[in-house]
Amino acid sequence: MDYELKYKLKKAGENMARNIFQYILILFLLTLLIREFYKDYVDHYINITYFILIVIIFGIITILSNEVKPRKKQSVTKKDYILTFFMGILGTIIIFLKLKEIGWIAYLISFFGGFLIIFLYILFLKED
Repeated sequence: MDYELKYKLKKAGENMARNIFQYILILFLLTLLIREFYKDYVDHYINITYFILIVIIFGIITILSNEVKPRKKQSVTKKDYILTFFMGILGTIIIFLKLKEIGWIAYLISFFGGFLIIFLYILFLKED
C-alpha cells in the first residue's frame, strides 16, 4: 500500500509539473509576442528575466521527471499540412511587422523566413 501511494503521488507530481510548465511556457510566449508590440506596457508590469527563470525551472523539473515512452508512428494528415502552412504565413507576418522599417528588403526577408518555416516543418513531419 505504501509503495502504491508513493507511486501515485509521484505520477501526480509529474503530471502537475508538466501541466504547469506547458501553461507557463504558453503564457511566456504570448507575453513575448505582446512585448514586441507594446514594450513599455509589458516591461512596466512583468520582469521577463524572472519569468524565463520560472519557465526554465519548471522545464528542468519536467524533463528530469519524464519517462521516455516509445511512440507509435502516426501518418501525416492534411490537417498537419494546413497547420504548417498557417504557421509559415503567421511567421511571415510577424517577421514583416518587425522589419517593415528597413524598407523593401523586409518583404524579401519575411518571404524567405516564412518559406523556411514551412520547409522545416515539412521536413520535420516527413522525418517520422
